[in-house]
Amino acid sequence: MKISKTALVVSTLFSSSVFAGAIALPEVATFDSVSSAGIANSTNRSDASAIITSPAGLSSIDDLSLSIGIQYLDAASAHEGELYEEYVTTRGKKRTVLPSAAFAQRLTDKIVMGISLHGEGGLGMKYSNGLMGGGVYKEQSVEVANLHVGAAYQLSDQLSLGGALVVQNLSAELDIPSLMNSDDDSTQASFMLSAMYDFSPSTYLAVNYKHGTKHKLRLNVDDLTVNKEFKWPSILTLGLSHQFDDKWGIKLQTGFEEWKEYGKVDGRKMKNVYHLGAAVNYTQGAWKYQTGVRYDSKAMNDYDAKPDLPLVDQWAIGAGLEYTLNNKHKIGLAYEYRDLGTPDVSYSFTGGNDYIGKMTTHRLHFLSLSYAF
Repeated sequence: MKISKTALVVSTLFSSSVFAGAIALPEVATFDSVSSAGIANSTNRSDASAIITSPAGLSSIDDLSLSIGIQYLDAASAHEGELYEEYVTTRGKKRTVLPSAAFAQRLTDKIVMGISLHGEGGLGMKYSNGLMGGGVYKEQSVEVANLHVGAAYQLSDQLSLGGALVVQNLSAELDIPSLMNSDDDSTQASFMLSAMYDFSPSTYLAVNYKHGTKHKLRLNVDDLTVNKEFKWPSILTLGLSHQFDDKWGIKLQTGFEEWKEYGKVDGRKMKNVYHLGAAVNYTQGAWKYQTGVRYDSKAMNDYDAKPDLPLVDQWAIGAGLEYTLNNKHKIGLAYEYRDLGTPDVSYSFTGGNDYIGKMTTHRLHFLSLSYAF
């Protein structure tokens, strides 16, 4: 049985008017974030990048701080299976650069202001033989960028509070040869709340909450206009940082992304994603070394995994080094590998299992270079 390109696209796009976002990447283009596999985000208070991940951490800035970074992302996927009982294969790839920049300035002895711009995440692939080996989809992408404007307030010697206005831009594109090349974008506002509490000079706890957003886009297929609602989840993180001595330190983080709120998406019942991880750092003179591991639970059951968004169990490991110059400025280099899982996948256009296959490759490489003071 064959199906036309138009029918396939309309079936896919109209199967649900809601799409639950894409991949919410915890990695920011900084040494601390990438080398720890995102685990150091919630306890970040080393420089202006705290406005991105933990606004309360801005209270540790003495005067002013600048953080800039560039992050290279290499994504790859591969499917093999049967499309209408015919063996097919396809590969997907995406290489992109995600920059970040943050600036913070102390205004009073209790207040520090900050502003940042960074890539929040997304989903994008260019396929060798279409999404499911049918040669239909050439490229699809969802890209998210965030502007944060916020502040931290030192409530006491132990407690700092922070918050930020988050302006999020989401853009989506779908390219299908001889049928459509449609794109649209949306900008919505959200917020972030943050707190840090010092138990001692060497140990502190941090909690951060970022509220979710909803975007409405219009994509055109031939003479049809498809209204799609993209949702980005609310995210809560809890982190603990402890410095054993002047050389060794550890950071722990747990939290969740609220995907369950969106119910069923394209026939899939979404689940909240929980994560847990740890990072260890070692300082020797002007050099600092860090490595971290992270686990994220599945956003859907394995049997609900489909080729476009198979959000199952994920593992990540990161490592990096940072050098402090004589003027206290820091240069960092970090790498992370993220395994997105290789589940069995299926899709139905006619009510049956029209495509049955397996992902044989599904991973991300991150490489970041950062500069901060």
